Amino acid sequence: MGSLRKILFLFLLLSLTAFTFSKDVVRIIYHGHACFSILTPKKLSIMIDPFSKKLGYKFPRIPAHIVLISHEHYDHNNYKDVVGYPIILHGLKENGNFNKIDFYLQDVHIFNLPSYHDKKNGDLRGLNSIFVIDIENFRIIHMGSFGAFFEKKELDELYKPNVLMIPVGGFFTIDANEAYALCKKIKPSVIMPMHFKTEFTKDLPFDGIEKFLKLFPENKIFNPKKRVVKFNLDKDYGKGVVYLMKYK
Repeated sequence: MGSLRKILFLFLLLSLTAFTFSKDVVRIIYHGHACFSILTPKKLSIMIDPFSKKLGYKFPRIPAHIVLISHEHYDHNNYKDVVGYPIILHGLKENGNFNKIDFYLQDVHIFNLPSYHDKKNGDLRGLNSIFVIDIENFRIIHMGSFGAFFEKKELDELYKPNVLMIPVGGFFTIDANEAYALCKKIKPSVIMPMHFKTEFTKDLPFDGIEKFLKLFPENKIFNPKKRVVKFNLDKDYGKGVVYLMKYK
C-alpha cells in the first residue's frame, strides 16, 4: 500500500508541470472555505488549511510540499488527506498555545503571527495562527480563522501585502464589516475573501459573500475566468481589488 501511495504521489507531482511554470510567476488556487494552494516559480506547492471531507467541498488532489495549519479545527487541519509527503507546519502546539514558525525553503520564507479565534481572548474558540508567505518580494497573508489580534504590533507587521486571504463570514471569525475595516488598515493590493457560506456550508451559522462584496464598488471586484490565478512578482495589481475566486 505504501508503494502504491508513493507511485501515486510521483504521478501527481509530475502533473504539476501542466501548470507551465515560468520565472517570476506565482499561482494561487482556491479550493473553498479557507483552503488555498500556492505554486511558486521554483515549483514548490504550498497548501493552506485543508478541510475535512465532511465539510462538503471537493478535496484538492494537488500534491503539496508544504502544508500550513492555522489551527486544529476539523475544517482547517485535514493534512492527512493531502497528496504526497509534505512538511506540516502547525500554527498551534498540541496544547493549543501558539507555535512560532520561521521557515525557509528554496524561494519561500514562511512565518506566523499569533491571534485569537474570537473576540474574547480565545475563551470561546482558542487561538489562531496568521501565516505570512514571502516568495521573493511577493507577500501573501492568510488570516486563518481570525477573530482578533493579540496586540497592535501584529497588525503593524501585516501592512501592504500583495495578497490578503481574509475570512468574511462572521460568527466563527470577523464579519464582513470587520474584514472591510481591516483591509482598509492593512492596505493589500489583492483581497481574497474566504470562510463564508456557500451551498456546501449552508447549515453553518455564518454569512455568505454578498455582505462583503456590497462594501466595494463594482470596479474593485474581479471575477477570474479560471481557478488558477497567476501573479507576476514585479507587477502592480492595484489597491484593494477583491478577487472573487472560483472554488469549483
